[in-house]
Amino acid sequence: MAVSRLSITQTRAAGAAAKVAGVNSTSYSILSELSLDGWLTNGQIAERLGMSTGGVTPALDRLERSGFVERSPNPADRRSSVVSITPDGQDVLRQASELLASELEGFIDELDERDRETILRFLVQANDAYETVQERLDG
Repeated sequence: MAVSRLSITQTRAAGAAAKVAGVNSTSYSILSELSLDGWLTNGQIAERLGMSTGGVTPALDRLERSGFVERSPNPADRRSSVVSITPDGQDVLRQASELLASELEGFIDELDERDRETILRFLVQANDAYETVQERLDG
């Protein structure tokens, strides 16, 4: 239950930080995915966010008009395009991430070295477990 609560709270905090940085939570999620992979197709973004391509397209249009992403021809399939994050998009993502991290870093700095190592180990293992669940569910 505590892990689920943490996940929900983190999602809400990320949405609030994204809003302060100038984007909505969907845009923040898109920018986050693009920052991890460099570029993705509209379909890949939709799949990762659990949305339809019809729902992703307007969000991408807004991000492109704002200069946070750019579209270019897909080198593997000329019928589609790929989306990548721009330096301005990286700045927005960095600003939102810094807002999220500031409170956690203050809390973590107050811990002794042993507790920090334990928390870091837990976070790495929790992330690995979430990735394993995602891979299993995605098939």
